[in-house]
Amino acid sequence: FRLAVSYALNRKQLTDNVLQDGSTPAKSMVPEGDGTDPTNGKDFNKELATNLKYDKQLAQSYWKKAQQQLGKKTLSVQLLTEDDSDQKKLGEYVQSAVEKTLKGVTVELTSVPQQQQLTRMFGGNYQITATGWSTDYPDPSDYLNLMTKANTVNFTHWTNASYENVMAKVNDTSKYSGKERWNLMVKAGNIAMQQQPDVATYQDTDVHLVSSKVGGLKYSLLTDSLYRYAYWK
Repeated sequence: FRLAVSYALNRKQLTDNVLQDGSTPAKSMVPEGDGTDPTNGKDFNKELATNLKYDKQLAQSYWKKAQQQLGKKTLSVQLLTEDDSDQKKLGEYVQSAVEKTLKGVTVELTSVPQQQQLTRMFGGNYQITATGWSTDYPDPSDYLNLMTKANTVNFTHWTNASYENVMAKVNDTSKYSGKERWNLMVKAGNIAMQQQPDVATYQDTDVHLVSSKVGGLKYSLLTDSLYRYAYWK
């Protein structure tokens, strides 16, 4: 069912027509620009076997498999979101896309203040929820670790033995480093794409209006620009 929902989402339509704030479609759980191959400089997502995509036929195929697994022809699920504009827009889009593509699925939306949402997430009192993540260091492992069994924000409690084994090696930086560690992260990323315990939707984009007369301002995935380095051209 997770895969059915994921393939039912047209992420470009979500970012371009719904959010309309410069956000970009997610290609995996790891955002673009978070890490590059130390040997060839390629972005992490370019080295995965596949990226997230919209595929109506595949979505419906996985929904048929889910129906068999669940022993149900119809399904009603609740999507929990924060009551801010972006998450509410996301929830409404997911509701529309899933109900339109997966016949027999009903998505009920519940929007609550952030603290109530977090309380329900930590308590496991939800079926599907919307959340986001930002990192403090440029390495795919931060996002990949979100899906490990021991991570406190693995709200789904999903676990996979192969994934755990690979991530244990990724996190053993004393033994694995450089290209070896990168290859392990790509392997973990491929497992995550096959299972999709978390269904990534979009990547936030910050927009900055900078005068053409000003130099020295550089923005990155991790930090805003340091204005002490700004200068008049």
